[in-house]
Amino acid sequence: MARILIADDEALERKALRFIIESSPLGGEDLVLDEASNGAEAARLARIAAYDTIILDIKMPGLDGLGAAELMRKEGCDTPIVILSAFDTFEYAQRAIRLGVYEYLLKPAGREEVLEALKRSLAHDQEIDSLARRKEESLSIISDAIALLESKILIQMEGELLDSATMEEYEGLAGLGDLTRSIIGVKVGFRIATESSSLIHAAMDAAVEGIRGVLKREGRRMVASCAGDAAYCLIYGIEGSDSDALGRYIDAARRGMRDTLPAQKGQGGAAIGDGRATCCAPGLMDWRRDGMGSRRPFPVQQEPGFENPGFSQEKLL
Repeated sequence: MARILIADDEALERKALRFIIESSPLGGEDLVLDEASNGAEAARLARIAAYDTIILDIKMPGLDGLGAAELMRKEGCDTPIVILSAFDTFEYAQRAIRLGVYEYLLKPAGREEVLEALKRSLAHDQEIDSLARRKEESLSIISDAIALLESKILIQMEGELLDSATMEEYEGLAGLGDLTRSIIGVKVGFRIATESSSLIHAAMDAAVEGIRGVLKREGRRMVASCAGDAAYCLIYGIEGSDSDALGRYIDAARRGMRDTLPAQKGQGGAAIGDGRATCCAPGLMDWRRDGMGSRRPFPVQQEPGFENPGFSQEKLL
């Protein structure tokens, strides 16, 4: 389906253009032709309808064709524009070029000249749409591929099957290979066992999503995994100079958990470590064993009271 707007102050000119188009191979049930008698009306129609091509006469009362084209461009309309002009002047042509006008035809333009210009402009618009669709499809495929790679990283981590070289390969394919990595662990425990399982999972989800939200705003990436009553977030892109980064993420986890857990029942902690740390939750790999310590954004602080060695503890609630 093609939708074309014809803007000319002379009704006879509009009628002639309509006849040329409708009687050509471009005509048919899928063709929609709209008309405007001045530039202001053309600009108004361009706001409310998606045209494939807009034909503008230069000389129209009030807002002329180039003025209408300029207004359309300012308002975000990128539809191909064909200008019809009785004036072969450098000034008009130069202004039309600046506005990104696709074709500039001199009156009286012949039937074949008009149709060829329309074919080119319609093909250009379809090519842009096709490129946009392909780009959107490619981004979707890339996003799915990255999600798959991240899931493979987690599966391998939990199964302790991932060696250093394989980890580097997965990270490279997922676009994470050049980024430093750090670990944040969130552990949730309860003094009262009632409903503890559902609350633990809700608390871990809230903590992870809180961290994820901050990371998204900062343009950083994360792979998260839950193991038992603990959640581990493998965070990419924290540089050593950003000493406040982990603190921001812990604050985000704290806020998420506070909104989820009853204050009288919940007691949580956050474990912080770098690439050398050992994750002692069941199934998680030993980062020291696999030689992951070459990229160290932060030192590990060991404090008593948290059962995972290699991590420091911070009370969340």
